[in-house]
Amino acid sequence: MYLSELSRHGEAIAEGKEAKSEIPSPANACLAWTLWAGGENEKALHQALVATELYPSSMFATVTAGLAYEHNGMYRESIAEFEHGIQTNGSSIFLGFQGHAFARSGDKENVWKKLEDLSVMLTWRFRNPFEIYKHPHSR
Repeated sequence: MYLSELSRHGEAIAEGKEAKSEIPSPANACLAWTLWAGGENEKALHQALVATELYPSSMFATVTAGLAYEHNGMYRESIAEFEHGIQTNGSSIFLGFQGHAFARSGDKENVWKKLEDLSVMLTWRFRNPFEIYKHPHSR
């Protein structure tokens, strides 16, 4: 993935394919992301779906599959993939991606709902560390 971020996609893909044979699921997810970043959307989608089949709660694979679907204009599939991520991981990142997919599809009503859900989730999950930890010598 590092090589892909440096726009060295060919090298990144070669390393990802080599790693995939040794460590199937995580390497499939990383290879999927690298393929997606390199513009090979169809191959990325295939690798991401293989990874989610092997490891259903893989955040990388789920995000990559959702983005690949969205890039192909397959908004229902993209939204469903991000919903799967919300259900299996509970991470707010999926709400953001899902909101983006709704926006790309033109569904403004659900964009606002996802923004509201995201706002609620972020305030619900955030706790000030100073409220949680009380020093034993403090009054």
